[in-house]
Amino acid sequence: MQLDLSGAEQMEQQQLPQFTLDAFRRTVVHYGQWLAQAEHQFGMEKAMEIEAEVWEASFGNQITRLGKTLGFEVDAGRPAFL
Repeated sequence: MQLDLSGAEQMEQQQLPQFTLDAFRRTVVHYGQWLAQAEHQFGMEKAMEIEAEVWEASFGNQITRLGKTLGFEVDAGRPAFL
């Protein structure tokens, strides 16, 4: 199923779960490709060191964006309801 990923804020409530799952899938695929390339270029040990730094920098951005999309608050880098 191909979804138009532009304009998430204007989606109907029925479309939002599919949009979110599709975006998550794309993120996981991108991450896997990125990590494979980092391992290829630097070796596994260095790639994992880089990944730890990248995770710290990117997770906050990702969860904030997800919170805006799904309508939950984020507190100290985690969903407030947790």
